[in-house]
Amino acid sequence: MTEEWRTEAVEAVLRVLAQTGLGVSPGGIAANIERLLREDVDVAAVEDALERLADRNMVKSLDAGDYYRLTERGREYATAEFGDDVFGYID
Repeated sequence: MTEEWRTEAVEAVLRVLAQTGLGVSPGGIAANIERLLREDVDVAAVEDALERLADRNMVKSLDAGDYYRLTERGREYATAEFGDDVFGYID
């Protein structure tokens, strides 16, 4: 990753949110990263990643920050960045 704002946690959060297409809590995102992507990312790292993504208008907060989902810009970015690997559920 060449861009300073793009951390491993940011990439993992983008992947999870792009795959779900739903609003997900930071704790839910962390649990899915661990289970689906087999990466160890704590809730604090997820919250930091969400803040970085929100600063770039890539995620939208729902219910005062309890849940997050991708914006159209975030979905377009994830699709361009990850291609076909972004959509659908992973097993």
